[in-house]
Amino acid sequence: MIRALVIIVALASIAVVLWSSWRLDRRLFAGALVLVIIGGTLFGIGVWQSTEEEWRELDTQQLSLEITGARGMEAGIRLQGRIENHSGQGLSRIQAQVERLDCRNGNDCRVVARAPLELREHVASGGTQRWAAMIRMPSSALEDGNDWAVHMEQALGYTGREGERLDRL
Repeated sequence: MIRALVIIVALASIAVVLWSSWRLDRRLFAGALVLVIIGGTLFGIGVWQSTEEEWRELDTQQLSLEITGARGMEAGIRLQGRIENHSGQGLSRIQAQVERLDCRNGNDCRVVARAPLELREHVASGGTQRWAAMIRMPSSALEDGNDWAVHMEQALGYTGREGERLDRL
């Protein structure tokens, strides 16, 4: 949505500049028109090349996502953790479910609270990255439970043109 708004504003600005240059001087209009055509061509080439980078779903078994800390805040709980990428591709996005567990009664754990977690972190192949995110979970879950569980639902990485791996930004 924001991209469309930016494009509309840019096109409106270009139209105003071209209209103003037409009224002032025909040579100024020709120069502005040439610049608009060159800029549009370069923009089009950039958009075309960026569509060749495809998202690839990664095997969540080759990733490690752990929670190393949690702190209650007014808007929810701030989680901190670490991601390890053991796959052959760069990691870009993870969607997971976080559960706060109460495991005080031996092996039988009870789920106290559950919340979705989406991380957008670049982690190179074979790399490790620290992360921090807010989740919508009541702060009371910190007292009610004593352990965390993370269930990765989807992990996305990306490749470049002709299958070339992109391990760095």
